[in-house]
Amino acid sequence: MIADEHRSMVFNQEKAKNLPSLSRLISSGVCKMCTAENIAVSGLNMAHLQTIYRRSGEDGLRDIFTMKNS
Repeated sequence: MIADEHRSMVFNQEKAKNLPSLSRLISSGVCKMCTAENIAVSGLNMAHLQTIYRRSGEDGLRDIFTMKNS
């Protein structure tokens, strides 16, 4: 039970830290709020996405979103 509460707290912290940087993706219709929240909770922000795109293009972004967790 404590582990679940801790995990939830970490998720909420990551979301609060990363979601604001993704607001222009939401407002421009690139992704929905739910998708942006999932991105933010995973620890990624707009700067991360831009770096991935700069290094690997669309394929890099696609790979990040289709990567399986281990």
